[in-house]
Amino acid sequence: MNAAEAPILENSLVKELLGVLRGSGVKAPELAEVIRHVTAIERELARAAAELATLRSDIAALREECGHPVKFALEKAAARLSSRLQRVRDGLSDLKDKIIENCGRFADMKSAKIESMSEQYHAAGLAARNIGRAFSGREPLQAIKSNGRLAALIESPVRL
Repeated sequence: MNAAEAPILENSLVKELLGVLRGSGVKAPELAEVIRHVTAIERELARAAAELATLRSDIAALREECGHPVKFALEKAAARLSSRLQRVRDGLSDLKDKIIENCGRFADMKSAKIESMSEQYHAAGLAARNIGRAFSGREPLQAIKSNGRLAALIESPVRL
């Protein structure tokens, strides 16, 4: 199981970053919220995959007397759902990879890298919002927020 398949809270780099933040008394509510959202998406994605598998087995169990057009329509709908589910999985995998990569970078980060990490953090947040938008069939957002409170919070101990 690669990093994208494992739950994000089980990743060693994420655990290390959260431990460092807790140990230094730094609160990062945005990071915690992103991780909570990713965990919730993971659960919903697993539930949707299970429901799709059930749907496919129900379609396969339909008898031939049920009528070909109905069975074919259901199979096409299941294929579309499967395609959408795969797009969401891919987006979640990309998001988790970015979060894990940034958690690893954070452990070795110096003051000069804080600005870059903040931009990537915002890009990961945008990717999380775009996953939800893709799942609901809406167009993705393109704008990335400017650096904010988390960057200032992280920079404060380095400035001292």
